[in-house]
Amino acid sequence: MNAAKLKERCGALIVGTVDFVHAAGTMSPMADPNADYWTVDEVADHWGVAPQTIRTYRSRKRGELPEPDRMFGRSPVWRPKTIIEFQRPGQGARTDLKPADDGSAAESNSPQ
Repeated sequence: MNAAKLKERCGALIVGTVDFVHAAGTMSPMADPNADYWTVDEVADHWGVAPQTIRTYRSRKRGELPEPDRMFGRSPVWRPKTIIEFQRPGQGARTDLKPADDGSAAESNSPQ
């Protein structure tokens, strides 16, 4: 189905180049990867989650979200490259646990 028929059928405005899967599911353009910064809403749009999820990730400080590249007042923003290149923890990942150290502590507690 071409963009004109999709627009006519759904009554939505499709602007510029749009990721088809995202546009077909939500009928809104994705966050612009060429923008200077992305807001919480745009990061949520890119990851396919609610904006509140991004706020929760940020408040927990467990590495689920990179540190903001800049703050505009009290609003955090990220460069698109920061978000696109960020490796998100997988579903069910234990982000509440601290990373294991080099193992020297475990060796010192082992019985002789």
